[in-house]
Parts: sequence; C-alpha cells; structure tokens
Amino acid sequence: MYLKEIWKDIKNYEGIYQVSNLGRVKSVARKVKYSRGSHSYYQYQQERFLSANHKSNGYLEYSLYKDSKRTHKYIHRLVADAFIDNPNNLPVVNHKDENKENNLADNLEWCTILYNNTYGTRIDKIAKNTNYRKNSRKIIGEKNNIRIVFYSIGAATKITNLSRSSIQSILYGRRKNMKGWYFYDAK
Repeated sequence: MYLKEIWKDIKNYEGIYQVSNLGRVKSVARKVKYSRGSHSYYQYQQERFLSANHKSNGYLEYSLYKDSKRTHKYIHRLVADAFIDNPNNLPVVNHKDENKENNLADNLEWCTILYNNTYGTRIDKIAKNTNYRKNSRKIIGEKNNIRIVFYSIGAATKITNLSRSSIQSILYGRRKNMKGWYFYDAK
C-alpha cells in the first residue's frame, strides 16, 4: 500500500517549516534575512528535510528555529496538530500501534491522559519493568468507572501520575481520593 505524502505548514512556523502526514518535517525554500553589524542581506535557502533526534523516552523530536530561537517539538504532536481534528480539545496524542516511532497520521489519535496511560499493553509493560518484590502490595485503582490492577504502588505512580504518598494516603484512609483516583487493596 502506497500513501500519498501531503504537506502542511506547522502552526506558528508558517512559511518556514512543513510537516507531512507520513511524519517527516522539512524547511521551506525561502529568502532568509541575515544581519552582520549594520549590514543586512538576503540569501536564498533551499528546501531541506530535517533529521529527527531520538529521545531517551522513545519519541522522535525536531529542533525548529524562528527569530533566532530554538524550540523542540515532538513529531507525533506536529502531525496530529496538522492532520487530525481535535473538536473536544483533548490534550494527548496516542500511537494506536504503541510504536513511538510510527508517526503516520493514520496511526495517531487525540485522547485523554487516562486513556493514553491505560491503552493497549502499557500497564503490563510497566508492571514487568517496575522493580517489585514478590510480596509487593497489589492494589486496585479506579477512575471514571475504569478499574486497573496494579502489581505495586510504584507501578500505580507511573500510570496515574500521582505520588506514592498520595496513593498511600488513600489506601490508609487519610484521603478519600486524589484527582478522581480511588485505591483499594486487591485481595
């Protein structure tokens, strides 16, 4: 299957950079003004494709320049902003196939933080990679009628973005909930 590459201007970088539905970024051919002391001159800059930086969190990032300032942008956010409607103003972009390097527009979707944090096999991956002992405290987290079994409090902190002390306060009855999360001991 061959996908046709479609290019759109990057928001706030119109006429400078474009992003494609296939997850590539390029600088647009244009005249660029340079200044040296009191002299300024224009130079033609050809179109060129940018190289992505691989971040330690697995995502791809581009460095964009405007007015002599560098900004780092994740490619999945750029593609989603340009090609995916977001009528509900959802805050997070999810990779449907869970591959952080597959930034095709068809593979991305806008979602909530909770949906993204509980999507696919993410919980199982965190549970396997979180160092916990055999006797770790297994707990159940609940938010918006979604129940999740966590194999340790450490795994729950990674998924819910709550601190260990907040989760323990709920488990010990000092708090009823935190940011909509309720926790119970799993029996």
